[in-house]
Amino acid sequence: MKGLIPEGIGMTAFIAAVFRLRGQMEQAEEKAAALMDALHAGGTAAIGDICNTPLTAPLKRLRPQLRTWSFLELPGLAPERAAAVMEQGLSLAEAFEGLPHSFTPHAPYSMSAPLLALIRDQHPTRMSVHLLESEAERQFICEDSGPMADFFRTAGFAYAPFVPPHPLGYILSYLPQKQEVLFVHNTEMQADEIEMALSADIVPWFCLCPRSNAYLHDRLPDMNLFLQHPERVCLGTDSLASNHSADVGDEISFLHAHYPEISLHTLLQWATTNGAKALGFDKELGAFIPGSKPGIILIEEVPDGLKKQVISPS
Repeated sequence: MKGLIPEGIGMTAFIAAVFRLRGQMEQAEEKAAALMDALHAGGTAAIGDICNTPLTAPLKRLRPQLRTWSFLELPGLAPERAAAVMEQGLSLAEAFEGLPHSFTPHAPYSMSAPLLALIRDQHPTRMSVHLLESEAERQFICEDSGPMADFFRTAGFAYAPFVPPHPLGYILSYLPQKQEVLFVHNTEMQADEIEMALSADIVPWFCLCPRSNAYLHDRLPDMNLFLQHPERVCLGTDSLASNHSADVGDEISFLHAHYPEISLHTLLQWATTNGAKALGFDKELGAFIPGSKPGIILIEEVPDGLKKQVISPS
């Protein structure tokens, strides 16, 4: 979907566009393969991939040099369809047999409580949840109002009230204890919500996708909040539907341009070590430690502002 969805349209219009365009993709397998090869050639060692079709499973088997974790996404708002969605998910999982994968919710606004319970009962190794990407999400879940609520009602989606009526609280109530979970985007996340995630009996990661947030919303997360917990932050790109590239290096350059006070050491930690930990690959990737195979890439063109920074040996 690269280039098919205009910038600045917001979350609700983006969702509508994805629904409209999903069945119109041409050469999807070839494009996915080309993207994977380009990312690996550019230094990417591992990918956390959100999957709702089996399209990428054979591509991953043919590229063992690129580590992947496939998050098998099971969205479904209608409570009465939870069992049917899980059956579809079990069928999807068969395509990823032998590849690292786990079931995951999509986002608080797209999940019924019975479906969240069924996913929890599958004991997923790790989850990836789109969270607090827009104010419309908070309005929908907390107040059953706003553009997202209007869209789902107009489109005929049946849904039950969210309990508790809070995006993060709703998801937390269905996460297993000690669950590894990537909260993706966090554009509207507040300080008390970060503390709520950190104090829950889970292992949270805050995956920031700043260029995607700028692409759709012309808005970025409050980086000062996340700088207080740098050991829990990693970087992502979302998808080419809402970004100009899938290169995490571009996210580093973007964040440096907007937040020059963030050290290069921290940005690299978010892009490498923490990303490897969030995907469970830190025993092999992401750091120069005994027994690890991090891979090495020569970065020849570094912005002057980054060159001047001193990387802490810690």
